[in-house]
Amino acid sequence: MRSGLGKDSKQVQTKRKRLRPGERLRTSSEFRRAYRDGIQARDGQIRVMVVANHLNHTRLGLSVSRRRAGKAHQRNRLKRLYREAFRLERDALPNAVDVVVMPGAGDDALSPRLEQLRKSLQTLVTRAVANSGSEPPRRSRGRHSRRGRVPQSRKHSSNRPRGDGRQRNEGSTEQSP
Repeated sequence: MRSGLGKDSKQVQTKRKRLRPGERLRTSSEFRRAYRDGIQARDGQIRVMVVANHLNHTRLGLSVSRRRAGKAHQRNRLKRLYREAFRLERDALPNAVDVVVMPGAGDDALSPRLEQLRKSLQTLVTRAVANSGSEPPRRSRGRHSRRGRVPQSRKHSSNRPRGDGRQRNEGSTEQSP
């Protein structure tokens, strides 16, 4: 018999401890979208990227690199702390956003305390959402238009070299050797 489910006892409602798959960023395209379109906020402890999502709940993504955080046991500890801070602050965070958490650049970023992480997470996410307005602005995709075509003014530039190193000669009709 499981605890709290006896015949005569009432079922005790406990807070969920694990993040469900729908509450996490899982695919590389979700992370790419957060990096491309997200608003960044940081302090010495953590760095967050926040982007609006089409859901009505907040999702968490973790990005803890070996280069920044070191060996596996250090990275795993940081990820556990980030998950716990998110789980405890989930109700205080804005809805309908994706949050990617990364270690900060400060000296204490690799040995944070949970209380400090909770404060930083809530502060940075609300700051990023406030800076973004209703939805984060879309970044331009470079010189290409929306349909993926190159504008006519830049399609054939005579100043740019060809792939083989020769200059383009659009005005002339003679062949180059």
